[in-house]
Amino acid sequence: MKHVLRILFALTLTFCMGPWALAAPAAQAAIGQWGVDTTGLSTTVRPGDDFYRYVNAGWLTTATAPPGLPAIDSFVEVYLSTEQRVAGIVAQARETTGAPGSPEQLIGDFHRSHANRARRDALGITPIASTLSIIAGTTDKRELARIMAYPWIDGFFPAGPMTDAAVPTRQIAALGVGGLTMPSRDYYLTEAEPYIGHRKALLDYIAASFRRAGFADADARASKVLALETAIARRHWTVAQRRDVVRMNRVMTPGELKKYAPGFPWDTYLAELQYNKQPKFKVTTDTAVRDLARLFAATPAADLQTFLVFKTLDAWADSLSEPWVQAHFDFHSKRLQDTPQRRPAELESIMAVGSALGEEIGRIYVARYFGAAERAQVEEMVTYLRTTYRDRISKLDWMDAPTRAAALDKLDKVTRYIGYPERWHDRSNVRIAADDLVGNYRRLFDWMRADDLQKLNEPTRKWEFPYSPQEINAGYTPSANSITFPAGILQPPFFDPNADAAVNFGSIAAVIGHEFGHGFDDQGSRSDGEASCANGGRRRRAANSRSARRAWWSSSTGTRCFLA
Repeated sequence: MKHVLRILFALTLTFCMGPWALAAPAAQAAIGQWGVDTTGLSTTVRPGDDFYRYVNAGWLTTATAPPGLPAIDSFVEVYLSTEQRVAGIVAQARETTGAPGSPEQLIGDFHRSHANRARRDALGITPIASTLSIIAGTTDKRELARIMAYPWIDGFFPAGPMTDAAVPTRQIAALGVGGLTMPSRDYYLTEAEPYIGHRKALLDYIAASFRRAGFADADARASKVLALETAIARRHWTVAQRRDVVRMNRVMTPGELKKYAPGFPWDTYLAELQYNKQPKFKVTTDTAVRDLARLFAATPAADLQTFLVFKTLDAWADSLSEPWVQAHFDFHSKRLQDTPQRRPAELESIMAVGSALGEEIGRIYVARYFGAAERAQVEEMVTYLRTTYRDRISKLDWMDAPTRAAALDKLDKVTRYIGYPERWHDRSNVRIAADDLVGNYRRLFDWMRADDLQKLNEPTRKWEFPYSPQEINAGYTPSANSITFPAGILQPPFFDPNADAAVNFGSIAAVIGHEFGHGFDDQGSRSDGEASCANGGRRRRAANSRSARRAWWSSSTGTRCFLA
């Protein structure tokens, strides 16, 4: 989605406006006279030659990446604006004596726990010493599998509720594969730069983590961890394989899972997750799960133990003392993301609060910055886009009648989430203490796990918002046939309720149209208007053939794209 607006306002979208009329702006636009800054237009470049440089000539000569961020663009500018808004919310929460469990109390005390660097430095790794002790004292592989189920450990098989592709009104327990410190298998397996350098940096980072934690054989341990992660990476699916919705929806009973992927103590692992009574599981990358189970069986317990020690150190590093925080940044952000330097400590704490308590921040954010009037204006634009899609799909001469009817049905059933949820999660019973950062995270993890279990015992939550309201993002969710535009992205330059309508259609409408389009791409085309992918695992052998598509996408149009 991010690349859609690289050339802001360069898109010329034509809409059949019909009898609709957008209300005239009630106040001055945030940018320029009518929503676009025209002061930086080039006087030497003709728009027909290079429209991007014509529009952005002034900005390109003055824009610089802010300290602690790798680049500058419209998304970064909006991020910085939102960050300042969130900082104000946090500052006010700190100054307010909120009732226990109120958003103000949770925000204020979490921020205090993160911002108290002196206490964190004094504690060192003491907050995670008990977990490290448990791992160090465990040599039984069944118990090591139990530890992999801890919610903060990135073990072999991450688990959680997902929409049942066959019956989207319910959730199903899902299993995937994890275990990688770097973003993907390519970082471990590609024999070219920068990946070779990334692997060397990871080896150094692992060794330094063990040394900092007091292990004498740090280099040897680091070599074992990297070797194991490389073996894990070889078994992960490629990006292309993971885009195959049919193959990603194989369903098994517990007995079938244990038979298909022997070598891993599933009973112990599922019991720790409290999934031992689930009747079936969605196995999202089936052959990878099978192969990682075999790898677990073939790996000595001592190597698994070393792996879990490092995973614990890495998971908690940026919540510990300064040497741990700096080392975590140097590898994960500076090396892997090319971020030159850290943000100021106060902003790090602001970001941590926003990440941990996104909805609590979001409730206050939308009350201040995004109300019902703005939401209604975006909803109206969504209606325009839906109508335009309907008009164009209806006129496609290459699409047969059955496919057209099903496509229009799916379009009509797309659910829209705009700005903020209709209902909020209740975390008022989570204890957030001003002097216990790691404990705060643990208790939030416990709440999330309990909430995940609850999802498995109730219908799919139509009210649940995919993003925090202040997040700068947008998306289409195939498993729900829904589009989402949180309040964070619904601000200038992407959306301005006081800008000329043409500006909003040239910016946020491009995003809206893009997300609608995902309902009909290589993933979206596998499910119908109810978000049902009834083929599921039953058609997995035909997964790479055109016939494996949902029946509503007929074979005669299966290779065509609605947006062509």
